[in-house]
Amino acid sequence: MRPVLGFRSAALGHSGRAVLTGVDLEFGAGRFVLVEGASGSGKTTLLHSAIGLLPPISGAVERTPGVRALVPQIDALDGAHPASVLETVLSGALSVHLSGSSPGAEVRQRAFELLDALDLTGFADRRVDHLSGGQRQRVLVARALVRQPDLLILDEPTSALDERSARRVLSLVRAAVERGALVLAATHRLDEAWIEVDDVLRIAGGVVEVAELPQSTGALP
Repeated sequence: MRPVLGFRSAALGHSGRAVLTGVDLEFGAGRFVLVEGASGSGKTTLLHSAIGLLPPISGAVERTPGVRALVPQIDALDGAHPASVLETVLSGALSVHLSGSSPGAEVRQRAFELLDALDLTGFADRRVDHLSGGQRQRVLVARALVRQPDLLILDEPTSALDERSARRVLSLVRAAVERGALVLAATHRLDEAWIEVDDVLRIAGGVVEVAELPQSTGALP
C-alpha cells in the first residue's frame, strides 16, 4: 500500500537554509505520530513540510491525494479576528465537497458536534478574538477536524490547555486516526495526556530520529 506521506532524503528548511537534513520517513494511513523536540529544534519546519507549506530544499516529500488540514500554533489567531466561533469552524470545510442531500447541513452538524465535544457549544456565536487562549486553541482544532482530513497536522495543539481539555482534544484526534487519518502532532510538553500514540519522532541537532515506544502501555516516557 502506498504511504500517505513520505520524506525521501529530504533537507527541510526555509529561505534556502536547511534546518533538518537526511529526513527519510514514511507513514501509512491510520497512524498517530508524535513529533517531540525542544523549542526551535525544527518541529514546525517538519510539519509545514509535511503538509506542503514549505517545499523541500533537496530530496522529495510525497503525499497521496486527499484532504489535508493544519492546526497551527495558537498565535495564528492572535489579534483582531471578528468572525464567530461557528463561522471559523465552518471555514475549515469551505473547499471540501461532501456527499449527501445537503452538504451545508452535514458540515454544520459536524461543526456543532465538535463544539460540543470540545466544550464550546455556548460560544458558537462569540467572536474568536473575545475568547481565552485555550478556547481559541480548541477552535483551531475544531476547524481542522470538521474537514475529516486524511492528513492532519497539529503544531503544539495543547500548549494552552489544561489536562482535561487536552484529553478532549487528543480523544478527537485518536478518533480521526481510527477513521483512517494520518496524524502528525508536535509538542515539547510530554505528559499523561499524550497516550496511545503509534510512533514518536525526536528532533535534535537538525536530525529526525524514530524513537521506540515503551512496550507495556504505549504511553510516552
